[in-house]
Amino acid sequence: MELPDMLDRGLSMSDSTSNAFQGDPRLQRFRDWMQINGVQSRFCEIRPSSNGENAGFGLFATKDNAQGVLMVTPLLLAITPMTVLQDPELGGHYCKLMEEGEVDDRLLIMLFLVIERARGRFSFWAPYLEILPFKFGTPLSFSEEELSELKGTHLFQATQQQRRALSSSFNEKVKAFADTALSSVESERREVELQDFMWANSVFWTRALNIPCPHSFVFPSQLPIPPALRPLQSVNEPDSQQPAAPKENTPNKVKDELTACPSMADKNDMGCNDASTHRNQIIADLQSISEVSKLGIPEENNRFAVDLDSTTHKKPEESSAADTDDVKIPSSVWVEGLVPGIDFCNHDLKAVALWEVDGPEGSVTGVPNSMYLVTGGLDVVISNGSEIFISYGNKSNEELLYLYGFVLVENPDDYLMIYFPKQALEYSVCSDTKSQLLEQLNLPLRWLVPSSELKRGFCCESNLHMLSETPAESGKPIITGHSWTGHRKSSALAEKVVFPEELLTALRIVSMEEDEVYHVVAMLEEISDPEAGRIPTDADIKAAVWETCGNAGALQLLVDLLTSKMMELEEGTGTEDMDSELLAKDSKARSQTKEQSRLKRTNGNDELQQGYSRLSDNKRSSVVYRMGQKCLTRRFLQEAETALHVCVDHIS
Repeated sequence: MELPDMLDRGLSMSDSTSNAFQGDPRLQRFRDWMQINGVQSRFCEIRPSSNGENAGFGLFATKDNAQGVLMVTPLLLAITPMTVLQDPELGGHYCKLMEEGEVDDRLLIMLFLVIERARGRFSFWAPYLEILPFKFGTPLSFSEEELSELKGTHLFQATQQQRRALSSSFNEKVKAFADTALSSVESERREVELQDFMWANSVFWTRALNIPCPHSFVFPSQLPIPPALRPLQSVNEPDSQQPAAPKENTPNKVKDELTACPSMADKNDMGCNDASTHRNQIIADLQSISEVSKLGIPEENNRFAVDLDSTTHKKPEESSAADTDDVKIPSSVWVEGLVPGIDFCNHDLKAVALWEVDGPEGSVTGVPNSMYLVTGGLDVVISNGSEIFISYGNKSNEELLYLYGFVLVENPDDYLMIYFPKQALEYSVCSDTKSQLLEQLNLPLRWLVPSSELKRGFCCESNLHMLSETPAESGKPIITGHSWTGHRKSSALAEKVVFPEELLTALRIVSMEEDEVYHVVAMLEEISDPEAGRIPTDADIKAAVWETCGNAGALQLLVDLLTSKMMELEEGTGTEDMDSELLAKDSKARSQTKEQSRLKRTNGNDELQQGYSRLSDNKRSSVVYRMGQKCLTRRFLQEAETALHVCVDHIS
């Protein structure tokens, strides 16, 4: 079921190419399959996206000024852990695997994708799986030459570790189970390869949504009939289990702001209660340069994340026997899964739509227990034929490239990761005591510093005048650190330090000399009385470290870390100016290609003029990302050097 060469290369296409895709039999089979299984495309349809080589398909409006519900997908058609465990042919195999603790929810879904793809035309899910991308723009799918463009960045090492981890997981867990399962059902293939698992991993991480399913849907009194068990219907025969679409397509509750809906961990990530779990896992993976390997699956093995506080799908007046017994029944259960149709929405910071979940009554869409795509408010204007975008959330280019395979030029949500190697701590003086202090204060050795912090820093143009002012001239009081003596004070300019306090506290501890460590321990022993139950608090520890060390050692160490980071980035792929020049030439080449395509359409001129060499989308994404990291490293290094110069502590 490999996709054609055109789709493998991506979908940066002319109108004629796009029209060719409209006649693709797979696209039509998928549309028919969605219709048979209750998906309602009210004012949109799936078409090839022109948003870059790796964009794949997207959702496009079929009406001017479309408002309200655009698409509805029954949750029974979503591929979730429940779907897998209820599979009519292999559900028992999957249940046994879960009971043995061999896999978690995410790996379970990946296994399912691997097996169903190998089954080919014998799989109920074939029309959906065969339309999914075969290649991705994520570093996991890069060639070795393309991956070398990321040398010196966190993503370079993270991708190498991810590949090793996936290979190990495939050999230890996936291969034997999948081959055994395929031998017991009708299938086009009887064996799977590592590339199948890599594909499933990429499909999951680029498409999975964190769905706030109604509690009654996840834990029903009577199990619903999965689509794979229902009798097949003709395309023109309505699904008797799905109510007809209402004539009026304006929902009962359309949010005016895109940030208001409960949402998934990666797509439409706009403020949900538990959606940060997925994002935090990814950040933890990216931070793990030498300690953690990225498997695409979490370390924890939670079956479902239960939202006890959400009341999104429960009416205020509803009550139950459990309520009277003071037992809180969750209204939503967060479940990760793939939602055919809606998962074809691509990302844009200026999203025009969002998705929500309709409850058991189907009060919004007329389809109980469904996910629906809805416009973001009455002020949103969608023209016929335009692509409908949602927001994947405020993510850095590091996350966007690692998860989805694209980046944003001048991404306002970019961040810089700063870390102190654990190995270096182990070889420092009094390492055990320092480790105990860090553990007591629950301080990490990796920090994400948002680029937005630079707006209030020393080197921000609006603050440059402050560098020439004395504390008295600035009109701001001297800031006194909490300490025993109250003698150690910091400059009034300390509030312009852009680095988080937990970073500075950790670096104060790490940078302590041997005599300073002994001094801190002695100070804490003075106020410690275990028999009386008096032990130093976190505030006591921070005060002792501050009194002893101040900021000089921490800021000097920070300068050293950032200098080393910049050297590593430039050693891997050159300077920031070199990257800027590459992107400038690529932009000219893309403009030239676009102009030549226009002339060919209007004049029939097939002659190609020689010009700048265009970068592949993968290479361009890599250059944009690494140049952003070099820019942030340079600017944060300037901030650290300035802070060291003007905020050196003094004793009064």
